[in-house]
Amino acid sequence: MLTRAWQAWWERYAVPLALEHGRDADVVYASVSPYSTARAAARIARSLARPLVMDLEDPWALDEMLVHETAVHEVLDRRAMGHALAKAHYIVMNTPESAARVRSTFPYLDRVPVTSILNGYDADGLASLFAPDAVWDGGALFGRAEGTEALRAHFATAP
Repeated sequence: MLTRAWQAWWERYAVPLALEHGRDADVVYASVSPYSTARAAARIARSLARPLVMDLEDPWALDEMLVHETAVHEVLDRRAMGHALAKAHYIVMNTPESAARVRSTFPYLDRVPVTSILNGYDADGLASLFAPDAVWDGGALFGRAEGTEALRAHFATAP
């Protein structure tokens, strides 16, 4: 988590620059990673009177791979995510599943369109980076493949 000092620094410098260079923009698009960018983006969109598109990339507070220190931390993280998203006019997630999870977790965002744009890659290009006898072992979650052809097939069908 980023500190309040970093957040203040980010907003102090990012917001004026965006306002200066974004005067003619039709929309404010924020790739919200780091997630503290959401607050600065909301200020920019409000100041420019432009719609705000928040692209979360990953649904940080809903990520089952993220281990929160306590249940209270998880609740606070979800609350922060909900508050950030409530300022958006449009929300972009990285998978249809994450878009559905945002809709179900934050039903009060029903007025905000939520869509997904998959983060993609070229399976052939990715497989070509490995030696012919390489082994990919992503564990139970991401699977296992041995050899270039098996890797290519694995990456072609991976989510």
